[in-house]
Amino acid sequence: MANTMTFFQIGTVNLTVWVNTRDYEMNSEDVYESWTDANWTDHRVIARQRITGKVKLGFSKPADFAAFVAAMSSQRQAGGYYSVTAYVNNTGATATFDAYIDTADADNWDLLNSRQWQVQTLTVTGR
Repeated sequence: MANTMTFFQIGTVNLTVWVNTRDYEMNSEDVYESWTDANWTDHRVIARQRITGKVKLGFSKPADFAAFVAAMSSQRQAGGYYSVTAYVNNTGATATFDAYIDTADADNWDLLNSRQWQVQTLTVTGR
């Protein structure tokens, strides 16, 4: 039986097959305003929840990396954000939300065997 769980998708492009699930960080957190009163008691007013985290994608084939780059370009909204579907660790559920995505690239080389492994670290911040 095939695993049909979606870990990470940008728009209509499912990137789950390239996700490093061992190094997957995606959590929902409170967005709040805080203050300290005259008795030095801390207070918070929780406004909403925001999903943030990091996802690492690994590509061993240049064509797969090219498809990822094309997806990042084609799925970007006019405001610079993306529609993201991601598994959220601390809720145990998959959520769809709008997010900004920053990328960082690291290439790993195996010169002896003429292989390259491209790793993209995506920092995801819900709007």
